[in-house]
Amino acid sequence: MLEKKTYQFKLKNRYKRKQLLIMSIILICMISLVIVFGRYITDSINNFFIRSKEFYFSSDKLSENTSVYQIDNWSGVSDYTIAVNMNSRKNNIEKATYDIGYEIEYTCTDNAVCQLNKTEGIIYSSTNSDIFNLTITPNIGLKTRGQSRGRNCC
Repeated sequence: MLEKKTYQFKLKNRYKRKQLLIMSIILICMISLVIVFGRYITDSINNFFIRSKEFYFSSDKLSENTSVYQIDNWSGVSDYTIAVNMNSRKNNIEKATYDIGYEIEYTCTDNAVCQLNKTEGIIYSSTNSDIFNLTITPNIGLKTRGQSRGRNCC
């Protein structure tokens, strides 16, 4: 009877070793997954902050301080087109490495009809520039001095 107990003890000990080995392998796999996932999250956060630092958005007509654009030397009779250049460059060397989408809103005086050729656009990273046109058409024709006083000319 003494021999049977020894045999049963060895079997239980062997079973515990298999369990320990399987649990160790599972634990090593879980630790590896946590490390890989943690690295992925860290890289994603770092990329977000790096990309936000290289955000460049400027225009030849628009600015942060004012959105009023005054037209000089326009007769007010024919259409007038304003080309607005948008870009995502700080200078010739530094530029955004990703596409930037934008939307355009405007207000126009009652004396004219304004039309944009597009109301939203994308500044692609391959060109770092985009352009849109605003066309202004006068609503009311100009009157000469004689017509405004009710006199006929000649």
